[in-house]
Amino acid sequence: MADFASPPIGRDPLVLFPEKLDDVIASDHPVRLLDDLLDRLD
Repeated sequence: MADFASPPIGRDPLVLFPEKLDDVIASDHPVRLLDDLLDRLD
């Protein structure tokens, strides 16, 4: 049986992207104002 090459990195990374956008977007970013305004419309 042939020996297969092992992958250069592990195949089980914990996360590819952050779990929440709140972790990435700064607290004073303008998108938070837009989000708040849109929440008030509902």
